[in-house]
Amino acid sequence: MTFDSFDFALFLPLAFIAYWLLAAHFKWQNVLVLALSYFFYACSDYRFLALIASTTLISYSCARLIDNSASKSHRRLWNMVNIVANLAILFYFKYFNFFAESVEAMLNAVGIESTFTLSRIILPIGISFYTFQALSYTIDVTHRRIKAERSLIAYATYISFFPQLVAGPIERASDLLPQFKRKRTFDYALAADGVRRMLWGFFKKMAIADSCAHTVNVCFADYAQCNSIMLFCGMILFSIQIYADFSGYSDIAVGCAQLFGIRLSDNFRCPYFATSITELWRRWHITLTGWFRDYVYIPLGGSRCRKSRIIFNTIIVFALSGLWHGAQWHFVVWGVLNGILFIPDIISGKKKRYADCIAPISPTRLLNMLLTFLLFSLIIVFFRAESIESACQYLFCMASAGPGSVSMKILAILLCSAFMIWVEWLNRNCRHALQCIKLPAIGRYAFYYLIIFMILWNSGKYTQFIYFQF
Repeated sequence: MTFDSFDFALFLPLAFIAYWLLAAHFKWQNVLVLALSYFFYACSDYRFLALIASTTLISYSCARLIDNSASKSHRRLWNMVNIVANLAILFYFKYFNFFAESVEAMLNAVGIESTFTLSRIILPIGISFYTFQALSYTIDVTHRRIKAERSLIAYATYISFFPQLVAGPIERASDLLPQFKRKRTFDYALAADGVRRMLWGFFKKMAIADSCAHTVNVCFADYAQCNSIMLFCGMILFSIQIYADFSGYSDIAVGCAQLFGIRLSDNFRCPYFATSITELWRRWHITLTGWFRDYVYIPLGGSRCRKSRIIFNTIIVFALSGLWHGAQWHFVVWGVLNGILFIPDIISGKKKRYADCIAPISPTRLLNMLLTFLLFSLIIVFFRAESIESACQYLFCMASAGPGSVSMKILAILLCSAFMIWVEWLNRNCRHALQCIKLPAIGRYAFYYLIIFMILWNSGKYTQFIYFQF
């Protein structure tokens, strides 16, 4: 079941009604949400329910043991048990074949004939997301940042909460778990805002991302036959596609949670309005970036060491981030390239303080925004391509092929994308683009109906959410 499916259109209102009928008993609401979440996940492949249940039970049990241990060494031991157990599950399903192929290639390169038998492993959707939530939970319990949760139902609901189960945001236990420990009352303003946010998320996914997908697929599948302008548009459209697809999912997830009185973290804050790669990554996939900062970068030494070590720490974090996205070397290269772009700011020693608010436009800011977007788009070719070689060939063809032209269809997609960017710019300092629409009621509803029309007009161009594969 996906957010943009007919099944979800039936599932959500029934879940909403049943949930608020139990408003007087929040513990029974948790039981219902847990059952709904497991049903939602089972619709993808019921066999993987055992995996999410195993992750839940392992991390819950280890956290209880950690919390009851007076000895620091015992706490670290049980934390390590949880980390090893959950990473072993993640490694097998996501990385086993990747590492087997890499070891085989290295052995063959030095003259050692070797052939590994690869398994036909199906990647469970959402495994990277809920595994990271389970890891951060026990780490925080180990460091006494939070207490271990006593209620298995509340904790299992935190791990499996269906709006953010498949593709985030990656929530911290300190933020989400307490919301399942108290009574929720229906808040009309919060729910109405959630519906508006979901509407904008569906627009970004179905009207923009799905429209971009066909052209992007053609360009990356047959780049040798495309002209330079076509390849350049394909690169730009993929940057737009992945943003509209993933931030659209995040908007739907956050808005859906609001219908149930639950607040999730923002995962995007207008990243393409950033004026540097450093700022862009503060605004892109915020919960994952924050996870790597707190649980990898800072333990490695963070920024409290010499500059060469800071550069090393940054590269390691982005290499791991690339590997988190996919078990292929081109994802690792994409991550490393992003880390390399942090080096000028690290060497300069300037600690930039980026505000959450985005300043008004100016010629200098506009130029920096465009340069940052183009640089990010060039690097993201390595994310979209099937291999490092094909990414390099794509960029070479884009630079060397004849100029050519583009179709009216591509121009129409770019025009719709410009509309999305314009609306987000006008509301850039709001939590989402439809939160602060300053129009009379008739104009506001006309705007909503325009968005609904554009969603329905493009509803036949379905493509799977990009981050489902991670």
